[in-house]
Amino acid sequence: MRLAITLIILLLGLIKYQKSRSLLAIDTIFHLYWAVICFLSVIRLYGLHEADIQVYYIVLVGNVGFFMGTIAPQFVLKRTKTDPEQSTEQDFILRYDIVKIVLTIGALVLIIQKIILMMPAISRVGVQGARGLMQLDESLNLQGFEGVLFTYYGRPFIRALSIVMLVNMMKTKIVKVKVILVIFLNLLIYFSDGGRSAIVLLFWALVYLFFTGEKKISLKMKKQIIWAGALMLAIGILSTIERKSAVIRGLYIYYAAPLAYLTKQLVKPSVFGERLYGFASFQGILNPFFGVLNYLGISDPVMLNKANQFIYDIQLSNLPVADNDYMNYFVTCFGYFYRDGGFLGVLIIGAITGYVVKHFMIKSKRCNNLRYVSLATLFFQGIMFTMSKYLFSDYNFVMTIVFIYVITTDFIGSSKKKNGI
Repeated sequence: MRLAITLIILLLGLIKYQKSRSLLAIDTIFHLYWAVICFLSVIRLYGLHEADIQVYYIVLVGNVGFFMGTIAPQFVLKRTKTDPEQSTEQDFILRYDIVKIVLTIGALVLIIQKIILMMPAISRVGVQGARGLMQLDESLNLQGFEGVLFTYYGRPFIRALSIVMLVNMMKTKIVKVKVILVIFLNLLIYFSDGGRSAIVLLFWALVYLFFTGEKKISLKMKKQIIWAGALMLAIGILSTIERKSAVIRGLYIYYAAPLAYLTKQLVKPSVFGERLYGFASFQGILNPFFGVLNYLGISDPVMLNKANQFIYDIQLSNLPVADNDYMNYFVTCFGYFYRDGGFLGVLIIGAITGYVVKHFMIKSKRCNNLRYVSLATLFFQGIMFTMSKYLFSDYNFVMTIVFIYVITTDFIGSSKKKNGI
């Protein structure tokens, strides 16, 4: 039955492929990606523990919901515009103004401050070891208002800037300076956070833009991009070796084990107890909102506190998923849906996700400018991390959306138009 569910999910992806004619279309890749994850889980290499059939049903219902959700935007947006705009390089120019310069400097100061705090630990135990210590030692984190700024502004702003600059580079003129800047920004995120995710996210962004872009790239520049990608891949492999994991085994467990991990979490009433009715899945939106209200004396809702506790519990739950392999946090996006509303929650939130993803995918094709291609790239990155978490449960993802809008807004041009200039 597990293999049959895998094939059904694969079929959903192939149906979407027939429509999009692109394996990397965001609505297509979601199903293909989950078909691969389910298959890797089914074959159970390296002593991988078996995932319960209930987990496969949860994944199937979530994929069906996502599939259903991708249908609606095609009819809603059809009323506004049917033909894609003919874009030019001007649509992908990143315009700098005083607002963006100030925001960039502020974010860089916060990121560099965080790296300085972590450097002694990194020099002792490496980047991955420092990340573990960061959870236990408050001295490795920015405190007070600076900590809040780093969380909701510094890190997501730099991530947004990295994506926008990457899209700008791939859609206009690819030069070494831009390549170096993009790598530099992602290395800042890597050293300030201690996770391999920054490197993996950059890799997926390059894959998406490289194979879906219409711009012809010279052979010389292709080689430079491949070398840059190889550098990022090497850093990712080194960080895997640093964890004392075999590279192939580590990658397999990384993608195949989340279903086994979710199986072990589902039986724990303290983690998957009462329903949270959307607060788990959408806490990435709710936390920044209520974070502002906290300063006005308004407390967080009880359900939001329980959703935050849910994240805290799975981060601390380091459970065996294979012979000599442990995992924490990776309850998959469907785990969040199930925590919120059982199978019905998986279907509904899956459909909401499909609608939102398809909406931005259509906007990216029709508007075809710096803002919407950057947002599509971000959503592609998010899809490729759904084996660990849900897009909108992550405040970093949500705030990155906000800052992509900020970075791609022409404040000077808007001001001139407003004043009739």
